Amino acid sequence: IFGFSAFAQNTWLQKTNFGGSTRTGAIGFSIGNKGYVGLGRNASSAYVNDFWEYDQPTDTWTQKANYPGLGSYDNSESVIGTKAYVGLGYNGSSAQTDWWEYDQATNTWLSKATFTSTARYGPATFVIGTKIYVVSGSPGGTPYLSDGRVYDQTTNTWSAMASFAGGIRVHTNAFAVNGMGYVGQGLTTTTSASTD
Repeated sequence: IFGFSAFAQNTWLQKTNFGGSTRTGAIGFSIGNKGYVGLGRNASSAYVNDFWEYDQPTDTWTQKANYPGLGSYDNSESVIGTKAYVGLGYNGSSAQTDWWEYDQATNTWLSKATFTSTARYGPATFVIGTKIYVVSGSPGGTPYLSDGRVYDQTTNTWSAMASFAGGIRVHTNAFAVNGMGYVGQGLTTTTSASTD
């Protein structure tokens, strides 16, 4: 089931069901009036790499070029302009460091500079200008991570950033407003969540 909330009416309206199989830990982002969903782990516990586009005006789903990396879940995903960036994640046996650019106009994926810190899944990710900030996450178990890296779209390079001040964390929420990134919540251990 897919739905959206219209703020003017403060209601939810069911839309056409997702075109792929059921799954958890999928990626999701939008470019213009298109929404994109893919990857994740399906009901058979298989890690998948299919990728789908949702067209808002027609309320339809279309399968697009598969993600070239391994099927995985809890990846990092973000958008700069008309390009999306997807990488990291967990493939069922290990965390990943690969990083890919999706070009909406050509429906193609391009391999970009590999993430330069510990492989991870479930990180916090936000965008400011032409830079993507990726911090915290799990290396494939505990203890979780607090360090991060900054990806520069213009130079296709990674550089170090300040570690998350809240300490080790996975499955955090993140967003950017007016040039500032905000990160919070998430798990500090397998059984302890935070509200900071």
